[in-house]
Amino acid sequence: IHKIKNALEELFDKNEEQTLKLIQLSENKITTEISRQLAHDIRSPLAALNMLTTHAASLPENQRILIRSAIGRINDIANSLATKASDIEKQGRLSQSADLTAELIPILIDSVVSEKRIQWRTNHEIQIHFEIPDQCHTMLATVSRADFQRIISNIIDNSVEALVDSAGTVTVSVKNTGRDLVIEVSDSGKGISPSVLPKLFQHGATFGKTTSLKSGSGLGLYHAKTNIESWGGNISIASELNHGTTVTITLNRSDTPAWLLQELDLRSVASIVVIDDEKSIHDMWDERLREVSKQLKIMHLSSATQLSDYLSESENNQASSIFLCDYELSKSGVDGLSLVSSLKISDRSVLVTSHHDNLELRLRAQKFGVKLLPKLLVTKIPILS
Repeated sequence: IHKIKNALEELFDKNEEQTLKLIQLSENKITTEISRQLAHDIRSPLAALNMLTTHAASLPENQRILIRSAIGRINDIANSLATKASDIEKQGRLSQSADLTAELIPILIDSVVSEKRIQWRTNHEIQIHFEIPDQCHTMLATVSRADFQRIISNIIDNSVEALVDSAGTVTVSVKNTGRDLVIEVSDSGKGISPSVLPKLFQHGATFGKTTSLKSGSGLGLYHAKTNIESWGGNISIASELNHGTTVTITLNRSDTPAWLLQELDLRSVASIVVIDDEKSIHDMWDERLREVSKQLKIMHLSSATQLSDYLSESENNQASSIFLCDYELSKSGVDGLSLVSSLKISDRSVLVTSHHDNLELRLRAQKFGVKLLPKLLVTKIPILS
């Protein structure tokens, strides 16, 4: 690119506008080719990983969720690269709003934090915390999921890199300020010089990248600012030398979508039926429903056949029952949404799933009138009894 720029400057130094246009075309063509090639190269190992997950039923639920989340992130990155290459090719620029959706921000962050804890698990001197008040777990904002998670990942990497002697704490927190959702990533690291702070969001600016974590392209914070502002939010950095740094992201809250269960209303319920093929989820529900178990009958089923048999007994097919059904019933050969629909209990069912971010599933759930409850929110969802 630099050689092309130099040649063009020599040829067209009398016509600055034409020079800049040709330089941009050269950069865009190279960027497009690289993005398209990377997207293509990523998809082959990604397909292999997806195939392997179909044989991972024996893994604990939390491990399957983490693997699926990581694969989803890789897939999002590949799709983002392909989309951006197409944008540049067709429009000569990037589209900032093509893949914006209302997302559960705490769950997106939790997924990234889980990845980072695994990434740094061998260093016991690094602690990564995620703090969130109970009332904030269902907060949404309209973002690009892939770009948002990449931004959070990069900021956490920066925070870890800033820790002195690879020891210290990184804390990610989410707060509700009314109309806004505020995310803070704080570290106990070496801090940033006041003379450097104003330059951090400049294109190509990079400071203190001396470790092997990354070389420092100067694009991370610049792109973070560009994306966040395109979503109607803002990002800022506060730091004190030898006392650490805090990155603050503010986003506009989105309205709660029709597919999301905000609270579990058990006030007119006589029995609760949990359908899941993972024992740990049943244990989680037992703990969560401990306070209401004295008044309500709680049944635990692990397959589509068991649910069908349960409903075939006339005394169990009551309008006062609520069914908390897993979506991924891998051993039953049917998904939970199709199951409750075929058994005509959609109006009394909640789909408890880690696939809540699947846009097609959201639309199907709305069609059948079934609310989705992300599995990560099972221990947090308010219960009315």
